[in-house]
Amino acid sequence: MKFFLVFIVAFCLGACTTGTSAVVETVKLIGRRDTQAAQPPSAPGLRYLRVDTHDGTVFMVLGYVEHAADGDTNVWYSNKGEVVKLRRGRIVATAGLATDWRDVRFSSLPDWHQAAGQTLRYRRSRDEMPGYRFGIDETLILHAIEAPQDVAFAAPAGAALRWFEERVDGLLPDALPPSLYAVDLNTGRTLYGRQCLAANLCLAWQAWSEGMR
Repeated sequence: MKFFLVFIVAFCLGACTTGTSAVVETVKLIGRRDTQAAQPPSAPGLRYLRVDTHDGTVFMVLGYVEHAADGDTNVWYSNKGEVVKLRRGRIVATAGLATDWRDVRFSSLPDWHQAAGQTLRYRRSRDEMPGYRFGIDETLILHAIEAPQDVAFAAPAGAALRWFEERVDGLLPDALPPSLYAVDLNTGRTLYGRQCLAANLCLAWQAWSEGMR
């Protein structure tokens, strides 16, 4: 939770600006769990992420972007204190959830264009709470698949949409369900993702824009 609190303090210190006021007002609204929610509040200049779980739907707002050599990390947050960090389409940290992945590290994370034509393997190491499970090492398998029939998602016009499945290699008793990603190969941007942090906690998220339902 430290990075979330630091971020909120930083926003409070600068609360006199118009842009910050818009963020603060938006945060008051986006945290409602509502299975009938159609779209988030409309605030100019803000980006949203729609996240669906078994508890319902919540809209998160993009707080800031962390820049690094292995890719930018988008930090999304809700008014309940929940934080989801996404890098190159994958969850790399969370806070405030029933199960949190505190930190995720990859070795040789492939480009989506590479995976479009072949099956790839790479390593993931993650730290999980509660339970103080640190350094959970897994081999992941990534390959392109046909568009799944059980996912309600419409790509923006002009997107070169390609679907991918990512799963843990091996028949481990506690292996998580496979992850799904929808990627626009024109831009390399992940438009939809579904990942499970635990057997009973799966998040389906999608980039959200005005007019989507």
